[in-house]
Amino acid sequence: MLFKRINVQTNERVIITRNGRFASILTPGTYRFMTWSTLSLGTESHNLSQVAFRSRWQDYLLNKHRDLVAEHFILVETSESEIALIYLEGSLYQVLLPGKSALFWKNAARVSTELVSIIDPELPELAPLERPEYEAEVDYLLSEP
Repeated sequence: MLFKRINVQTNERVIITRNGRFASILTPGTYRFMTWSTLSLGTESHNLSQVAFRSRWQDYLLNKHRDLVAEHFILVETSESEIALIYLEGSLYQVLLPGKSALFWKNAARVSTELVSIIDPELPELAPLERPEYEAEVDYLLSEP
């Protein structure tokens, strides 16, 4: 049995994995973990100067650990009919497309969003377009015998 010590600085967060599986997110402090020869302890460090969370664990956290997402991140999600304008410190940072999500570290920067509907409910229902008769004749002339 061995002990592994991990120091997390004030401006960083660390994702801990055990045998390749997500275990936890560490905040600033010093941590000691017991390990065995059969246990692989992995770390993924994130500097908070990079406000947007970019990690292979993003989808996993969104699907399995919404509690940790609420604790550590600002979550921006869009439906299939909207986009999000994401601002960092008052400046436009990113436009999030429909049906997407993004995570930003809490307390790393001032993040604000504006959701914009991309489907206007005031638009009238349009009739389906009909195929002109001459187009059918062109198809007939171009088809092989």
